[in-house]
Amino acid sequence: EDLQGRIKGKANCALTFVRQIEMAQFVGVGGSHTILLKQEGKAKTFTSHPTFDSAVDAIISMYEAKLKELNPTLPHIQYDIGDLNAYIDTMTDLTAMVLDQSTCQYQGVSKAKVKAGILANLTKKAGLK
Repeated sequence: EDLQGRIKGKANCALTFVRQIEMAQFVGVGGSHTILLKQEGKAKTFTSHPTFDSAVDAIISMYEAKLKELNPTLPHIQYDIGDLNAYIDTMTDLTAMVLDQSTCQYQGVSKAKVKAGILANLTKKAGLK
């Protein structure tokens, strides 16, 4: 291998290392930055979250806001995971793009896996696991 090739290889490694440091600062300790892509009908939106758990919390909050909008006179609204999953199923698309910190690339998380994440999050919050 020639000198120019070795220098180029080391420069690429250094650049990757710098990108990883920048990305780690962006996402913060213990989090995987998540971009939530949502389509309801023709309306497409995205939101940015510091972690997958916070993205899941946002979905739950969206559902609760929708319930309050549909039932403005009820002081308390109860729902179960089946109701929340049915709400998610009404969306044309719901995908989470979660940062893989080891590669500095985003990985897609399907609607089914987002539902599993919601269940795990709610179970943890309820102290059941």
